[in-house]
Amino acid sequence: MNKSKAQSPEHSLRHRILSAAETIANSTDLSPANTAFHDARYSLYEIASRDDLDACCVQETAADGAVRQAACRIFPVSCKAGILEECAKAKELLSRKNLTFADVYLSYYGDVYQALMQDELEFLAKNTNLNVHKSIYYVGGGAMPVPAFLLARQANFNVTIVDPHSESCDLAFALAERLGLSDNITIIQSSGEAADYSQADFVWIANWITQKEPIFHRIRQFNRVQYVVARSAAENSLSFIINDQIDDCAVCKSGYALAFKTQKRKDLSLVSLLFKTTIVPEKTRRTTRVITSVTDLIGDTPLLLLDTCKTGLKNIDVYAKLEHINPFGSIKDRTAHAMLSPHIEKLAQDGKKVLELSSGNAARALQAIACMHGTQMETVSSRIRLEETRKLLQIQGAKVTSINHLVDPSDAYSAMNIVDRKAQEESDQYFYTDQYRNPANVGAHFDGTGKEILEDLGHVDFFIGAIGTAGSSVGIVRCLREKNPTIDVTGVVSHPDDFIPGIRHEGEIFNIGPYDEDFYSRLCGVTSQQAIDGVLDLVRLYGVMAGPSSGANYAAAMNHLRSVDAKLTKRKTAVFIVCDRLEPYISYIEERRPDIFAQ
Repeated sequence: MNKSKAQSPEHSLRHRILSAAETIANSTDLSPANTAFHDARYSLYEIASRDDLDACCVQETAADGAVRQAACRIFPVSCKAGILEECAKAKELLSRKNLTFADVYLSYYGDVYQALMQDELEFLAKNTNLNVHKSIYYVGGGAMPVPAFLLARQANFNVTIVDPHSESCDLAFALAERLGLSDNITIIQSSGEAADYSQADFVWIANWITQKEPIFHRIRQFNRVQYVVARSAAENSLSFIINDQIDDCAVCKSGYALAFKTQKRKDLSLVSLLFKTTIVPEKTRRTTRVITSVTDLIGDTPLLLLDTCKTGLKNIDVYAKLEHINPFGSIKDRTAHAMLSPHIEKLAQDGKKVLELSSGNAARALQAIACMHGTQMETVSSRIRLEETRKLLQIQGAKVTSINHLVDPSDAYSAMNIVDRKAQEESDQYFYTDQYRNPANVGAHFDGTGKEILEDLGHVDFFIGAIGTAGSSVGIVRCLREKNPTIDVTGVVSHPDDFIPGIRHEGEIFNIGPYDEDFYSRLCGVTSQQAIDGVLDLVRLYGVMAGPSSGANYAAAMNHLRSVDAKLTKRKTAVFIVCDRLEPYISYIEERRPDIFAQ
């Protein structure tokens, strides 16, 4: 007689896994005192480490959707439980009078970690310049950082442990002191995705971290790092039920090459993946300095990490997105190119001009693209108040039409209504790009600016951006929210009785196009004097030749971030936009701050 499905080994194994997973997922008490919870965890450890299972049984169980789903549910819970478990174990060890390294080694999987490291270090010794003078970072060390201790004690490396949990850091430091390792061990309380790896040569990432992708992105910013070592569930086994399984193809797409994968050792559920960081992602690899159009230089702008000694922030890394280095001088280069490039060839053939309501930056970019293709743009505006802006547009060949005398200052829609009517009545002569309502405005920043920030940082906690059309801030933040739905967003506006080029005051940012007040966590009003102070800081402290809207973003960022910095217990990441360049605003600054030019 054939065995029934209920008696088959596959069903029995599946039942054990799902039963343990249910206990883990439904537990509210993750402390070491909850023996049922931890018995379930360790039953899964035992299954994950077994090498005696039939290959067909493993294959069928691994292909089971319910098992895969259960593994995804329990891994974050096990990580949280691991923190409590490690802290309890560290406290127990520290209570012993004659604590030795052997005590720590034997009490927390020292043999497992040593077996993994033996394979890792053998490869690195043969293929790199690994030596005792190199700096090692271990991310996710926890209260029982046995792997980091092994690297420091047996290999004599200087090891920096990075961990976000304050109690874990305190206990790990106490253990290092008791074991005489404090000269080789440094502990930094920080999340792996926000840590500073500028002094790291090699980085290890612990298995018990739920989100490793942002850490890989973060490390990739630091050219000094040679290799990243990460622990992963072994293939063709059931170790994925209790361990994270790293997608090496996805890691390689963010700028790494898989250099080595260790063989699975008997009775170990983990293997090690060693990634080399010397390659450049295909997207940004430099192949030539010859371009066929200046528009090829639009986008792919860098992020500048501001010196924390200058910002005064203890828990927040602040990055400036340097949009002023776009070829026509501002973030509006992206918007103009996205709105115009699909239509420009036909416009020239039809003899049409480009029409836009713009106070400067969008007009300059649109005219640059238009005249390159044999046509012209006309900017209609009531807000071009700077002579440099007008003259730059005239040098470019744009037609500048002032409607100051036609606009009702109390009517936020007045200028737009005038341009809308002109576009409709003279549709045979003009192509109206309509930046306030053109979806390409938001799209350029969702698909471009926002994705670039995520590629570089992986995760953003605070975003600060000026509101003009609102297209850039809305597009960027929609993208950033895909990784962090709770991102804190500051919209920067000017005061109603003041004027900052490129920024609107609250009475002007009416609900049209992408703007929606509920989209922002707050609106921050900035005066022209505060904006100019921000310009001076950017220019003099960081060498960033930025205009007043950028200065306003910096001022708003510092004002808000300094108010929340002291309350933080975890390291956070903030981004603000450097919108455009300084040079067109000399007269604006001189009129308001003649003292700067009095020397």
